[in-house]
Amino acid sequence: MKESTREPTSLIHDFAAQQHENVFTRAYSYAASQLPISFNNDVELADRVLMLDDIGFIFELCEREQKVTSKAGDLEKWISNHVMKKGVKRIQNTRDLLGSYVGLSLVNHFGHRATVSPKKPESFVTMIIYRVPPKSRAFRAARFKKSRNGGFVHVLRDTDYFEICHHFVTPAELLDYFSFRRDILLNWDPPSTAVSESALIGQYLLEDFSSPPDARFERAALSRGGPTACEFSFVLETLASKVAAQEEE
Repeated sequence: MKESTREPTSLIHDFAAQQHENVFTRAYSYAASQLPISFNNDVELADRVLMLDDIGFIFELCEREQKVTSKAGDLEKWISNHVMKKGVKRIQNTRDLLGSYVGLSLVNHFGHRATVSPKKPESFVTMIIYRVPPKSRAFRAARFKKSRNGGFVHVLRDTDYFEICHHFVTPAELLDYFSFRRDILLNWDPPSTAVSESALIGQYLLEDFSSPPDARFERAALSRGGPTACEFSFVLETLASKVAAQEEE
């Protein structure tokens, strides 16, 4: 079958595949279906959480149907209603739920059960990743959402999120980049809508934290090759298997 005749994969499929390739996210990320709900009424939760001792992420995925015909303004309405309103609500529900736990036992992709401690809801890095059909007309979308209570939600197109993961592998690296991204979007008006995500990545790589966002920073991101994530994962997986063997002995 030719590549062009294959059915396009879904966002949730591509997101799960990306996380599965990274040994860190396989070990520390969990589907929202693993979270026990103590409320009487069902609540809609975000799709995935990633939790370490002092780092936490919440991911919400939104995808526009491929076969939907977009009229003028339809994409903006979809982003406003499904991405910004419903997506932010699911993230807030997940934050509240995680903050209500005394302790939580979850199983990762290796089949290992891990006990994680609850975190303060505001300590989580939260993001909405959305996908629109590839042939969609040009449109403008917000790059973040800041709620009245001070909560900050990153809003990213899927291609931008995967580019970020191409440069930053470990949860600590992602935490540091998204902290930079939050600060730069909040401190410059308009909030960096005129520059690409590559420009923000390049500015971070150059450690230029005081200049306004600028398209010229794209060159820094393009000139730096991505990390050898597969080699890094191989090393850690090898170490993990040897530790398990020693414990059995």
